[in-house]
Amino acid sequence: PAAQRADELESLLERIVAYGMSVTDLSGDELAKSHIRYLVGGRSDVANERLYMFSFPERPAALERFLMALRPKFNISLFHYRNYGGDVAKVLAGIICAQDETHELSCFLDEVGYPFVECTNAHVFGKFLRA
Repeated sequence: PAAQRADELESLLERIVAYGMSVTDLSGDELAKSHIRYLVGGRSDVANERLYMFSFPERPAALERFLMALRPKFNISLFHYRNYGGDVAKVLAGIICAQDETHELSCFLDEVGYPFVECTNAHVFGKFLRA
């Protein structure tokens, strides 16, 4: 069925293009599947915004630990929490950080200790959430 699904997807994308529409296949994009499709509210032009996808442990005070480790000079511009009922929750966070403060942001990311991926340059972030 996986090969059939891939063929069906390719056929669908070709038909959309044949009708003169543009299309982007996001079916393999974890950021799009876990977070972007649930976010509404328009585009942002916040300067110096960095986007991170975290895996928070599902235990008491996990969010508190994150917030307490965050430096007061940083602002959270976006926060999306997805709980799948497992041992980790998927969190998308936008953090405003001036270019000259990236070392301090790196220290925060190390200190909090949660696995993360930076998504600032992700295609779907630019296409759907940035002005």
